[in-house]
Amino acid sequence: MDRTERLRTGALTATTGASAALTAAQHAVDATVARAIHWAPPGPTSVLLWDHPPSCAPPLSAPPMGPQHPNRLG
Repeated sequence: MDRTERLRTGALTATTGASAALTAAQHAVDATVARAIHWAPPGPTSVLLWDHPPSCAPPLSAPPMGPQHPNRLG
């Protein structure tokens, strides 16, 4: 096996390994989202961003930013 063939084989092995890792990561994300949806409390709480009862959930919208608001841009 010459150098070029070894490099091709190594690149193919690395690509296959990376593909398998990405597939495993996607399966883990899918399973996590499925669990979050399954165990989500009823109500307006976003199941993907918050995993607590609605009474503990952050507000769904921020208060309006008036001219004196510290985070106002411009």
